[in-house]
Amino acid sequence: AGAGQTDGGDVSVTAGAGTDATGGDVTVTAGAGKTAAGGVSVTAGAASSAAGGGVTVTAGQGSTTGGAVSVTAGEGKGTLGGDVSLVAGLGATTGGAVSVTAGEGTGAAGGAVTVTGGEGKTTLGGDASLVGGLGATTGGAVSVTAGVGTAAAGGGATVTAGAGQTDGGDVSVTAGAGTDATGGDVTVTAGAGKTAAGGVSVTAGAASSAAGGDVTVTAGQGSTTGGAVTV
Repeated sequence: AGAGQTDGGDVSVTAGAGTDATGGDVTVTAGAGKTAAGGVSVTAGAASSAAGGGVTVTAGQGSTTGGAVSVTAGEGKGTLGGDVSLVAGLGATTGGAVSVTAGEGTGAAGGAVTVTGGEGKTTLGGDASLVGGLGATTGGAVSVTAGVGTAAAGGGATVTAGAGQTDGGDVSVTAGAGTDATGGDVTVTAGAGKTAAGGVSVTAGAASSAAGGDVTVTAGQGSTTGGAVTV
């Protein structure tokens, strides 16, 4: 598009409408190559004295089901598959946020957000990691909160290790060490209730052909006085 003394011209690519059938598609495909295939790059414009332009990808509205937005990395025939990376912008004060929100269901259930590590056909499955950001003062927090139920029960929060053909996976909850001060706490608190408060239950695993698992509560070692266990 042409440059302008005030606003630059727009570039618009619109497929034709299908009055009685299907509308046309818009397809952008990079060229194949022998050594490396061409890429497709969509970059919003920079602004010298205001906010940079945004990039918006929106699926079409449908009278029954809305259109989907799908981002899929390329298959690696001989070695590694391509990555999908979603990174918020760097900020001189606060960096940008990355928000993933499932759709609202006005007449039924809302959509789900699922993060799943990739299957490993011959060796290990991929990991799914949620890590708070490094901070020059305080590191970022990781918070997992189940949804509020306005007319019924609140949602649950479940952490389950994977089953294994030999040993099952472990679940480990460890508070952070405090190098020069106090280590973090691990707190498990049942919910308050109007009729009855929730309970806290710790149960060791059963073993079908050997000894059952133990439940061990150990206070921390101290250079002066050891920690106490209070029941």
